[in-house]
Amino acid sequence: MEIERVQLDNRMILGIPSSGGDSEEALDSLWLRFFERMDELSAAAANADFYILREYVEGKRIDFFAGVEVENDREVPEGMEIRYLMEGDYLVYPHRGGKAGVTEAFRHIYEDLMGEKGYLPSEGYDFEVYTPHYYERDDADSIIYLCVPIVAGDDHSPSKDQEWTIRLEDVQDEIQALEDDEAQNKPAPPVFDRIVLEDDDLLPTEERL
Repeated sequence: MEIERVQLDNRMILGIPSSGGDSEEALDSLWLRFFERMDELSAAAANADFYILREYVEGKRIDFFAGVEVENDREVPEGMEIRYLMEGDYLVYPHRGGKAGVTEAFRHIYEDLMGEKGYLPSEGYDFEVYTPHYYERDDADSIIYLCVPIVAGDDHSPSKDQEWTIRLEDVQDEIQALEDDEAQNKPAPPVFDRIVLEDDDLLPTEERL
């Protein structure tokens, strides 16, 4: 699948942070809590897409944040928070096949594609973008856009090398946790209805490099 380097503008994401760890079950519970409060998101941008932000924290844990892009941060409903996606360059990878392979796809980005392109991760969130390319298609044909903030390899510093190592280890740990869940024969998570959006362009106004 083709991966692109894309320049994104600043974005504000309003949503709900995870509270149950980084398991697949916790992530589905987070989605459910978020969609139950959709009627409170009056500040959501027109035809907004949905996001999962990944925050790598100490202790080799990944915290998730489910949200939607908003046009301003003047009204934040109780229990919700704002996250800011900073302007900059991102690698955008179109992952096919539904949510099941997302974490493995992030590992592929870090272990293979990033090095091939000569990039290192920059500060900021890795995130997933859910557009009608996901909601309006069967799992086999659905697309989730995976985004990683980057800098060019010749702009790297020892701190960037360390950040790459830490993120790769966190992604690998998450994959191991998911494999452990599968080994315990946990039931498949429930499937939730999603709101169908009209705009199917992930990046309608951004400059492609």
